[in-house]
Amino acid sequence: MVSDERSEKTIIASIIYSLDSDISKGLALDAIAGVDESCFSNLYRREIFNGIKRVMERNCTPDFANISSIVSDESVVHICELANHATTNDLTIAIESVQNNARARPIEEFALGGPTRLT
Repeated sequence: MVSDERSEKTIIASIIYSLDSDISKGLALDAIAGVDESCFSNLYRREIFNGIKRVMERNCTPDFANISSIVSDESVVHICELANHATTNDLTIAIESVQNNARARPIEEFALGGPTRLT
């Protein structure tokens, strides 16, 4: 399966943990605009991303407290594990990486299923 877990984790962690300054808030908004649920290969990261979007739709800050109140307990554990992936750097490379992987994932899934379809 095509995956770039580091980029996925960096995007989510940067949104949740890097909201102390206006620059970080801008990075978070750019990240939200650049990806969607299909860009994440892990169910927990998908749930966390959807939680971020729901929190932002309510005009609340997508921080740990707000997101952990609407996602499952398993996803909260994954949020805690993401803390060391946060960055205040430009997220463009991470966004492009997860977008490319999301486009490649169906192709690889189809290719991996080829031998079973032939038999």
